[in-house]
Amino acid sequence: MMRNGSHSFKLKTPEGQLSDTVWLDVDIMGKLSAEDRPLALQQVMVEGTKNAVAGTHYIAFDDPVLAEFYVVPAHSATAHIPVILKRDPSLAEGNVVLRITFRENANFKTGYPEFSAYTLTVSDRLSKPNAWDLASLDYYFGEYGEKKHELMMKWTEESWDDEYINSLFADIYGFGTLSPKDPNYIEWLAGWFAEQLEQENVERLQNKLDVWKESDTGKPVDFTPKEWGR
Repeated sequence: MMRNGSHSFKLKTPEGQLSDTVWLDVDIMGKLSAEDRPLALQQVMVEGTKNAVAGTHYIAFDDPVLAEFYVVPAHSATAHIPVILKRDPSLAEGNVVLRITFRENANFKTGYPEFSAYTLTVSDRLSKPNAWDLASLDYYFGEYGEKKHELMMKWTEESWDDEYINSLFADIYGFGTLSPKDPNYIEWLAGWFAEQLEQENVERLQNKLDVWKESDTGKPVDFTPKEWGR
């Protein structure tokens, strides 16, 4: 669950800022060292998607500017390392995927494959947070849409990104899926979203405007929850 994430420049980065940083936590196995030990990263291409391009969408992992940060400190089994993303204009048109894993070097082997990759989805538009599916929000608020996301942000003054969703949901049963910390609040929120949408659509029609629609599909925004089991 923690090996996937997303970064939307539109959502998280001030207008005009051309780069941003995602920080990853790394744990190592084996004996500790009395010296700092460099670690190495590499990109893994993902079939069937648009992959991030080094130098265009992120600073390459072997760029000398990052060398001082890609280190496991002496006497430590953990490291906090940066992935520096670049706000390329293409990100406003669609997402790119950056899957990161370790590269063997003089200090470290790559580790267990299932635990040593992190997949980051990057965009410069509102996009579905990874936690949306983990929390099964389709079953509370209906299918994800950018306009729906925008309205939810406006009405609650919250970002509805991974961090915020994770504040409302948790992996309570240890199955890798998220459940509401307060089910009654989430149920109330779903109804309130539907009421807000209806109110704004009435006002828009009175002003000779169309109801709120998703720009990519043209479908009206709808907070009808998906039925469980379907």
